Amino acid sequence: MDYLIHFWEISGYVNINRKSKNRLKQKIISKSSLNKFSNCLSITSMSLYNFLNKNNSFIRIKNFVGILDNLNLNKYDFEKEIILFRDTSSKKAYNLNFPYYFSAIDMRIVGVLFGDGNIHKKNNMARWIQKDVSPLKNLFKNVYGIDMFEHTNNMQITIPAFFIKFASKILSLSPIELASHKIFKSSLKLPKEYRLALLIAVIEDEGNIDVKNYGGILIRISSKEGIYFIKKLSESLNYKTSNITSYANNGSFGKKKMYRLSILSEGIKLLGKDLIEFEKKFGICSSFWKKRNAFFQKWKISNKKIYVSKVF
Repeated sequence: MDYLIHFWEISGYVNINRKSKNRLKQKIISKSSLNKFSNCLSITSMSLYNFLNKNNSFIRIKNFVGILDNLNLNKYDFEKEIILFRDTSSKKAYNLNFPYYFSAIDMRIVGVLFGDGNIHKKNNMARWIQKDVSPLKNLFKNVYGIDMFEHTNNMQITIPAFFIKFASKILSLSPIELASHKIFKSSLKLPKEYRLALLIAVIEDEGNIDVKNYGGILIRISSKEGIYFIKKLSESLNYKTSNITSYANNGSFGKKKMYRLSILSEGIKLLGKDLIEFEKKFGICSSFWKKRNAFFQKWKISNKKIYVSKVF
């Protein structure tokens, strides 16, 4: 599987550096007038003029591709000249390097959608809802240099749309499907670090790590398909799990069937070793957040022979 995303594979707007704009302008003028060239590509002459002459002007990706194709210029060369990307013409600009490499950290972010995240069915806006969203906010800042703003008393954070676009492209899923069991099914053949990042996100939101209890890490959700593929995901990482069981949960809105699964002690031992290596490569901010200390306490209990104090 190719984890590189080229700019022409997604929708949005891009801006390129001044030198490349001048190069495009000279090529166009040598061929025809700006007005005739824009009409040929069904681009307004004003938008083309602004893009070529203003440093802060963006152009729609499909129009940029049309310009390059018409001038017989190499898209692979010009994507290296992109300096900013926007999801729409009016939204915040991001300093992304193309081709964009979709990493395990990206998977860690997208993984929150299945747990306490959601995607709006109409506009595909993705949000993570928690009492404290600062861990995800810190991840955006420390890894991507993106300053995020919380909503509703710091209990919601909007995930930039480009993460959703990129994940949809890599996993061949619609944005809505990223918040369903299909994200686990589509991830089973990904490299280990991607699968681990996804499992970390699930445990963070849906797992219960009880240090005082000698049982495993308990995961409880209402999706039968979801719990089945979480088990498959865990087993693909060689983490031993319990059988799936169901029970009736008497909640505020009546009875609801729930499904549960535990990652057993043997699985926790291996997960701890893998997590340490994951943190070395991607940083602690990409690992467990509020459940990190509880996990390593649990891991120490599960495997007393391993010295873990250096982890903290």
